[in-house]
Amino acid sequence: MALRASALHADSSAASSRSRSDAVRYVKDSEFQRTLQRRVRRQLATHNTAAKSGLVAKMLIAGLWFDLSYVVLVFVSLPLWLAVLCTCSLGLAAAALLMNAIHDLGHRTVSDRRFVNDGVGWLTCSPLAISPDWWLAKHNGLHHRYTNVAGFDDDLDIGSLIRCTNDQPWKPWQRYQQVYAFLLSPFLYLNMMFKADFVFILRGRVGSRQVEQPTVARAARLFAKKLGGVTVFLALALTQHSWLPVLLVSLAVTLIAGEVISLVFQVQHCVEGTVFPTRDPVTGVVDRPFFVAQAEAAADFAPRNVLLRWYTGALNFHIEHHLFPRVPNTRLPELRPIVRATCAEFGVHQVEFPTLKAAIRSHYRFLKRMGARPIEAPRAVIDLRDGVPAH
Repeated sequence: MALRASALHADSSAASSRSRSDAVRYVKDSEFQRTLQRRVRRQLATHNTAAKSGLVAKMLIAGLWFDLSYVVLVFVSLPLWLAVLCTCSLGLAAAALLMNAIHDLGHRTVSDRRFVNDGVGWLTCSPLAISPDWWLAKHNGLHHRYTNVAGFDDDLDIGSLIRCTNDQPWKPWQRYQQVYAFLLSPFLYLNMMFKADFVFILRGRVGSRQVEQPTVARAARLFAKKLGGVTVFLALALTQHSWLPVLLVSLAVTLIAGEVISLVFQVQHCVEGTVFPTRDPVTGVVDRPFFVAQAEAAADFAPRNVLLRWYTGALNFHIEHHLFPRVPNTRLPELRPIVRATCAEFGVHQVEFPTLKAAIRSHYRFLKRMGARPIEAPRAVIDLRDGVPAH
């Protein structure tokens, strides 16, 4: 079954149609986009059903991994060391579900029908206490539309703790951000659950942007989706254990999952060589076409690591994902040679790291560079005799 052309760039077309109201516009689509879409469409003309079946299988395996870890941890009497291992397994499985299920279902890679994606997503991810609606608004609505555009891509807005772009104000403590950023990253999941998601549910906001109109009925529906599954899982655990071990294990699971997803998501964009597109503050026009911006603002890493590819939902093929977000992650590796060749042909810059370790090191150097005190331009001295600046 062939992929329709609209499925190849659904997120980019959405960005074009809604960009004026958000004061962001990309320059006219380029020949690079048309050529790349034509070549990818030809590649994806077959085996799409098999690709989606493989995607569903991955989600089910990750869900089974999570459920088995949970059942053993809750209902089997374990020595302490084995309980610790099961807790780590549960945390790693939670991260796998977030990357393989919530992420992909948000992009509607399983089905073109939203209710199918939402239903599968809730069944798979209900124990994770993350609202899929919040993720859809944040990830699809802001990150994919405004990738690495300061002030619009919410992934770059980490308050005053972390400085990711030259457009963000510098603070003295940020000179140490390459150290404390790795200490804060495990708390990403907790922030998603207890701050960002609740702000979205109660106020309809993602970061500083109003994305939906809050109502009582909407909040009740989103709270039910967010808390329904995790309430059942916690209640079952409390029938077998006291509240303290349940609390400690839950905290450990969120910290492990937070560390994993934070590292994976950060090395996709905030590394040396990726581009942070410049937006004209008057016209709102970004300095490059949408497809070029997507290719240059993302980074691939460890493309030959099959285990990492499976675990992260092929997020290590991140350039390909940003160019074609509706393509199932099981097919992203076969797009890599097409994307690389087309980028080389049109002079579009790409960033790729051979290993995850190399990407993490680059992220460290990136944070160190962005945390260094900016060098101020020399101030002009006004010569009062003739009224012109003198240097």
